[in-house]
Amino acid sequence: MESNVFEYLLGEPLGPWKIVLSQRAMEDLGMENAQEDVRGKFFQLASGDWAGKKILHRAKWNNSLSYQVPIFKAFYKTQHFILWQIDTAFDERFGEDYQVIKVWVVGNPRNFDRIGRQIHREQQIYTEARVEACDRDDLNESREIRYPVRVCLEGGEGGDVGVDDPSNENFAKFYSLTSTVLDNIVSTAGKVAYPVDISAEEAKVVNHFRTPAFILGRSGTGKTTCLVYKLVGRYLYSKENVGSLRQVCSC
Repeated sequence: MESNVFEYLLGEPLGPWKIVLSQRAMEDLGMENAQEDVRGKFFQLASGDWAGKKILHRAKWNNSLSYQVPIFKAFYKTQHFILWQIDTAFDERFGEDYQVIKVWVVGNPRNFDRIGRQIHREQQIYTEARVEACDRDDLNESREIRYPVRVCLEGGEGGDVGVDDPSNENFAKFYSLTSTVLDNIVSTAGKVAYPVDISAEEAKVVNHFRTPAFILGRSGTGKTTCLVYKLVGRYLYSKENVGSLRQVCSC
């Protein structure tokens, strides 16, 4: 796998832990303008060095719902926090599925109880294998550094809530948070489109350059996203590495 394609496309990671943000969290981060306090907290999350840093506060809601994967608040200033959990996703640095940090919201949301119900609805589609893959026995205040673990779900991963579910539309897409994304959020005024997170199968398409590729799939399965990633990633890679850039056509 040409991992450099993703390095050039997504930018430098924040630390050993990959961080993925929901659409809602990306919008929240834009409103927070990625100030130094929240930036620093994201770097702490990605480092795995969580002891004594107000990262492992269990989230609580005014409901009786049971969450399959624990949700935490990482406070970066008074009453402002990053709402996160451990999940699984494809990590382009290793070319395999690993534990990642999934961020639901950022800031001080007024509709916190409704967000809790939406997250519960999301977790209801997790398979038993996925829940087990998210499990850690070191989510306490011990001073050891936690590192993400490689996972193997063998096709048993639960799907995402579809974008046609209006109550969860802000949690339908997730984005990789890198130093490049953080820098752009600070320097860019207005809305900017950032690369959405992709699966291992989609990554194989993006990294396929040596021979022509034919991508077949129904509407909304990510064909165009893969082709755009393939073209842009290869272009950025070729700027600093000798190699021809093939033309990509999507029909």
